[in-house]
Amino acid sequence: MSGREYLTALRWWTGDEVYREEYQCPICKEAVCDKLGVHSLTCTGAGSMARRHYAIVSVLFAAASSANLRPKKEVAIGGILRPADILTTELGRRVANDICCVHPLHGEGLKRTLVKGEGSVQAAYEEGKTEKYRETCKEEDVIFRPVCIDAFGGWGPGAQSILDTIAQRAAIEAGTRRDEVARHLQRRVGFAIARANAQAITMRMGEKEHVLLDNMWCPPPPPPPPTTASIAATSPTAITNTNTLAGTDVDVALTAEEAKGWFFGTTTIMTTTEHNGAAGGSWNNRMTGSPVQQWGRGGQEARGQSE
Repeated sequence: MSGREYLTALRWWTGDEVYREEYQCPICKEAVCDKLGVHSLTCTGAGSMARRHYAIVSVLFAAASSANLRPKKEVAIGGILRPADILTTELGRRVANDICCVHPLHGEGLKRTLVKGEGSVQAAYEEGKTEKYRETCKEEDVIFRPVCIDAFGGWGPGAQSILDTIAQRAAIEAGTRRDEVARHLQRRVGFAIARANAQAITMRMGEKEHVLLDNMWCPPPPPPPPTTASIAATSPTAITNTNTLAGTDVDVALTAEEAKGWFFGTTTIMTTTEHNGAAGGSWNNRMTGSPVQQWGRGGQEARGQSE
């Protein structure tokens, strides 16, 4: 997990805002990316939900293999239906584990969570899956087990069942404690979900890089480069030249009072003391290196800084 993914996942997990502003989703181009990232985790565009799904499947498949449950992926049962994301063998019986991940605070899930409490969304989803596939699996002598885990890492009844089965068998195979295996598996699944969530949030920035709150202090986006109009709006004096390209002169005719607080810079950022000229005069800064990256009001804060 990258640093950006980690901080984004941490923000989302703690219920903080992950975007600075709301904007149209650049993937589906229909809904709005809300500040809390709910749409980003429920949008079907670009395969982000499928990515989270397969991340969970991969972790559980590896765990089932270590528990010697002889797992198989994507097994068709009863023709074209594929209710077995992972098919395991338990006590001589085949078990079709249908894995899904839901957001408990999205749409109807939010209402159900508020009325019936935590875990109700997973339980309802598992009941729906059971009604859909139970008879088909029964005809093929296969036990159907829905496995629903929510986007926060909460496990439904069926998910808890496969967790207990894997933990018990893996503990026997490895000669360790069952609760330790269960905790380790839950953490691995939780990490996989958190990473997929962070990726879904960051991939929906599009060209709006500044909207992502990817650090803990959330500084505002930098202001745009100054223009003749923007400086003239704060100063009645004429601006002779505001070319900010590398290697060019920047001549701004300002009074001593008007010059206070303005700073331009590439290699060196000029502070108020450095460019407070005489009244009616002007100052000239020869630019070298890259184009101007920092500018604005408040030269005192910029004293001593360099890029």
